[in-house]
Amino acid sequence: MKIKLIAIDVLDTGDGERDLNAFLGSHRVLALSKKLVCLNERAYWLFCIEYADASSPRQTGENKKSRIDYKELLSPEAFQRFARLREVRKALAERDKTPVYVVSSNAQLAAIAKKKITTVEALSSIEGFGDAKIAKYGPALLKCIEAEGAGSDEEPESCGE
Repeated sequence: MKIKLIAIDVLDTGDGERDLNAFLGSHRVLALSKKLVCLNERAYWLFCIEYADASSPRQTGENKKSRIDYKELLSPEAFQRFARLREVRKALAERDKTPVYVVSSNAQLAAIAKKKITTVEALSSIEGFGDAKIAKYGPALLKCIEAEGAGSDEEPESCGE
């Protein structure tokens, strides 16, 4: 995994936007965060982009999306959290009779696992987790992270109850 920082002047976005869009279009982006920063009385959008190394394996075929190997990208401890969160996500999706991606994406679960998020406030910092999704799925996801920290061997389905 590599990181790219791009700053775009708020008042002069033309070249910055083109650079950002060109970079995003030519790389396999794993995570993106942005922040408004002020420097020397100027405002900038600062984008931090995590992207897969060019040497990472990709699927063949033009129309196939490349798959991200989270076992490769996450530490062993974070990957265990990620795997457990995926099981909880599956149980929540089955409970609500909805596709798993409605509960959360793999990228969102990886971010939760990597940061070891344990609070609603921290969960709200994950892109795509708004108030409604946090209210519906947040407690179950957070409970599993907390259960891991307490050394609990709870079944994933019980985390979602």
